[in-house]
Amino acid sequence: INIRGRATRTFTIRSRVSRVLSIRSRACRTFTIRSLSIWSITIRGRATRTFTIRSRVSRVLSIRSRACRTFTIRSLSIWPITIRGRATRTFTIRSRVSRVLSIRSRACRTFTI
Repeated sequence: INIRGRATRTFTIRSRVSRVLSIRSRACRTFTIRSLSIWSITIRGRATRTFTIRSRVSRVLSIRSRACRTFTIRSLSIWPITIRGRATRTFTIRSRVSRVLSIRSRACRTFTI
């Protein structure tokens, strides 16, 4: 399923077999969320799970679950990341319940949750 919003954003949801959600911006950043079996996806908040990418000005990726936890990645353009500590920088996703998830990704433009 390809959901095209405005000219600057392309949302791609692959099959549940691959279980990958890719969200690409104009700057070719790719956000990958695996294990999509736990997610029911909508763009405008009409299902149990909501994925929202705000404008490049705010640079915020919000991921909302049914349990009302909101995860936010800020300043996306400044993070080259790697998974399992193979890069120099990391960032965290904090939720309303004060849980902290450290995200590391091998490529600077791929973030994996």
